[in-house]
Amino acid sequence: MTWNASRELKFVSVALAITMASLLIVFLLKVRLLTQEATTLTRPDKDQAVWTATQIQYELVAFESHLKDVTDRLDADTALRFDMLYSRVAQAQETNVISLLPPDAGDVSRQMIGIRDEMAAVIDGDPVIDPQDRATLFRLLDEARTIWAPSLNHILHAARQERIALRLRAGDVIASARNYFLVSLALLIAAALFLSVSILWRSRARRFRRMVEHDALTGCLSRYGLDAVFASEVFRATETKTAAVVDLNGLKQINDTYGHAVGDLAIQAAARTLKDAVRDSDYVARIGGDEFWLVLMTDSATAQSVMERAAQAFSQVRLQTDTVTIPLSVSFGVFPIDPRSDIAAAFDAADKGMYRQKSAFYRAARN
Repeated sequence: MTWNASRELKFVSVALAITMASLLIVFLLKVRLLTQEATTLTRPDKDQAVWTATQIQYELVAFESHLKDVTDRLDADTALRFDMLYSRVAQAQETNVISLLPPDAGDVSRQMIGIRDEMAAVIDGDPVIDPQDRATLFRLLDEARTIWAPSLNHILHAARQERIALRLRAGDVIASARNYFLVSLALLIAAALFLSVSILWRSRARRFRRMVEHDALTGCLSRYGLDAVFASEVFRATETKTAAVVDLNGLKQINDTYGHAVGDLAIQAAARTLKDAVRDSDYVARIGGDEFWLVLMTDSATAQSVMERAAQAFSQVRLQTDTVTIPLSVSFGVFPIDPRSDIAAAFDAADKGMYRQKSAFYRAARN
């Protein structure tokens, strides 16, 4: 994966996270707004006012029913029932009740209080009740019911409409919550899929890059991998570095005599020996066949000593087959890498040094 693709992946991931967070915030704000609206529609004082209005009507009917059983004398039970009616009618003047009365109701509460007081004058007088007093009480009760009934109907109708509105708003809340949830879920799934695909892509890209940047036979860097080293910040930041070219001696004869499988074993043995001879900060690459390029992060004199020790180590290497033991040797050349010049020039010079050494090796072998 290139740096630009990695940056694009991070940007898309951050954008998805911001979008999902924004949706969550909007959803929470909407739920809070609708909750406040629902609280307004169902506030306790409204419920109390509806209950009070209903109880006023109930006490009027209950007292009238009780009064029908009273013959000529008002007893303690009658007084108790009237006290309940008296207290209940007094609540008609409470603010929460008045707020629910219809706009054209006029001064209903004051009229109810007036009727109640007229009834109190009769009840609190002589306990002996005559037909005229009974008629007066029934007339006042009828007036009170007549006055209060339209207001009660309005209050109950308004309460019923508010309940319907509340159910509708609750439906809106549920629908809105469902829509936001589905959108958020879709984005979450999309983000999960995107990240999963991105992770899989990056994993495969890393594996592919490793395959491209490393030689399959030896595990050393490939030419592409070495080019990546040349482009790295660490490489460019290091002032002192040396190029080395190493070639395995006699590989053609090994291939011709023992076969390419044995030749591959010889190349693998050469790679292990070279990697063991250099430091972890150095780079070993197989360019092709039996040719290796090394980048030693040191000066040319030290690099020369390192390569001489590596060549000495090859003299101890024996490639063991089923029938024969094959000694291995290498030729090498080193050349300092000038940060101001082309890297290829340093490897060309090192390659020439390697060929001079290889020519000397073959001359000595012939002699």
